[in-house]
Amino acid sequence: MTQNTALATRKVRRLFQAVRDAGFPRARMIAHVDGSTEIIGESEREEAMPSAEQASPFLDWKADHANED
Repeated sequence: MTQNTALATRKVRRLFQAVRDAGFPRARMIAHVDGSTEIIGESEREEAMPSAEQASPFLDWKADHANED
């Protein structure tokens, strides 16, 4: 494991622990392309499982731009 990977792993563990300490039973991790990490605490399982439309903004964009050739 590289040093950067170890630091990232520690950061994610710390963020998940903060979510647990805040009283949320589950959390969702979002890794952004710019390298930032977002952890969202959730109280319901349905929130943790986004629908297909919400799960892929790229597919929405692709559908909107499919006929622009």
